[in-house]
Amino acid sequence: MEWWKRNDKTVGSFEANGYRLYAIISNIWEWCLDAYDEDYYNKSPEVSPLVGDTDIEELIISFPITYVRLQCFYSCIIQG
Repeated sequence: MEWWKRNDKTVGSFEANGYRLYAIISNIWEWCLDAYDEDYYNKSPEVSPLVGDTDIEELIISFPITYVRLQCFYSCIIQG
């Protein structure tokens, strides 16, 4: 079984790091599968915009892991 499936934690279970981020690794699949949708709040919460794959394992197979990590980091910085 993969490490992330055995060690799933509730958000806020850990103290914030130096950048005031909480449990960022455990939520990587949510960040990477989310997509921008300018009409999101008119459809939310019924429809969550996803990018292509709906499974993090498929996404990781499709892209080099360095791209996935950088995209998640970039998204976090942009969203504040």
